[in-house]
Amino acid sequence: MKTKLLLIGLILLSSIGFSQKLLWTSEFGGENSNGAIVSYDLSTNTTSTPFSLQGNPLYGFNIALEISPGSVDYNGGLILGSDGKYYGVNANSSSLISSVGFPARRPKGLFYSFDPTNGNFEVLHSFVGNQEWNSDMLIPSEAFSNDLSAPGYTVLEVSPGVFYGVAFNGGVSNYGGIWKFDLNSNTYSVIGSFKDPFNDVGHNPVTKLIQGDGTNIYGLCKNNSNASSNDKGYLYKIDTSTDQLSYVDALNAAGWVMDHPHGQMTYNASTNTIYGTKDHFDELSNWGGGVWSYNLSTSTQTNEWTILYSELSVLGSLVTGIIQANDGKMYVTTRSGGAIILELLYNTPQLEELI
Repeated sequence: MKTKLLLIGLILLSSIGFSQKLLWTSEFGGENSNGAIVSYDLSTNTTSTPFSLQGNPLYGFNIALEISPGSVDYNGGLILGSDGKYYGVNANSSSLISSVGFPARRPKGLFYSFDPTNGNFEVLHSFVGNQEWNSDMLIPSEAFSNDLSAPGYTVLEVSPGVFYGVAFNGGVSNYGGIWKFDLNSNTYSVIGSFKDPFNDVGHNPVTKLIQGDGTNIYGLCKNNSNASSNDKGYLYKIDTSTDQLSYVDALNAAGWVMDHPHGQMTYNASTNTIYGTKDHFDELSNWGGGVWSYNLSTSTQTNEWTILYSELSVLGSLVTGIIQANDGKMYVTTRSGGAIILELLYNTPQLEELI
C-alpha cells in the first residue's frame, strides 16, 4: 500500500524556507512503497515525500519485518547537521539481495546526507563488514580490516562535520562497533569493536551515542561478554580527542531494578549525570520499565523510578527513551498502554502523566 507509512527513528523539527516542517524516515510508503524521507508541514498540515526509496543507493529491505519486536529503531532516523543538511544511516543499501533472505547476502549499509533545499541526497560512505563469501558460509577475512556493517540509530555530530555512529555487525567479533566520518577530510574510520577480547565494552547496543562530559561521548550495550544473557547494561565511552573506546561500568549496582536497559539516554551537565530507561520491570518480566541514572563524577548508579504492576493502567508499559527539554524537565515515553508521556524532574524525581 503506497499510502501506508511506518514511522522509524527520531522526528526532527527544522526550518525550511518560511515554514516549520517535521522530517523523518519511513520503512514503508513513498512512491514505490519501499520507504521514504517524509516531510510534514506544520503550517498547512500536509504531508509529502521529498525523497522516495527504490532503485537507488538508499533502497533496502523492510527490516522492521525481520527483527525482534521493540527494535524498529534499528535503521535510525535523521539529524540536522551544522551545515543545514540532514544525515542518516540505512542498515542496508541497494545491491543483489538473496531471494531466500540470508542476512549475509544483503548489502552492508551506508551513511548519507539529504539536502532539504533541493531534495538531493549523497552517499558519504558504504559499509563493508568483516566477512567474505564461501558458498553459503560467511568467512571473516583480514582483507576487510574488521570493517563494520549494518549501521543503526541516529548519528552524533560532535563538531562541525565530524560524525560518530553505531553499527550492529562487523568488527573483530562480528558484533558491530563504533565508527567515525569526518566531512572535512572525507575520511571514514573504525573506532572500535563490540565484544573485542582485547578491549571489551560489551555487545548488543541499545541506544545511540550521546554527548557527555568534556570530550567524551557515551553509549550503552545490553550485554557483556561474561554472560551473553546478562541484560543489566554495559556503559561505554569514546574520548573524541583520542578516539579511544573504553568500558565505563556495568549497570548492576542497583540490583534487579536495573535489568533490561533499553531506549535513548540523555546527559545532564549540571549534575554530570547520564539518565537512561529500562523497558522491563525485572529480568523475568516483559512489562513495566523505568528510569535509571549514572553519576559520572561518583560512579553512582540510582534507580530513579520503576513502573509497578499496579501503575500500568496509568503510566503504561515498556519505557522506551528519555530526553531533557528546555524547561529543565526530562520527558519519558512508554510504548504500550496508550503511549503515555511522562515527565521527570532530574533533581526531585516526580512523575506527571501528560497524555
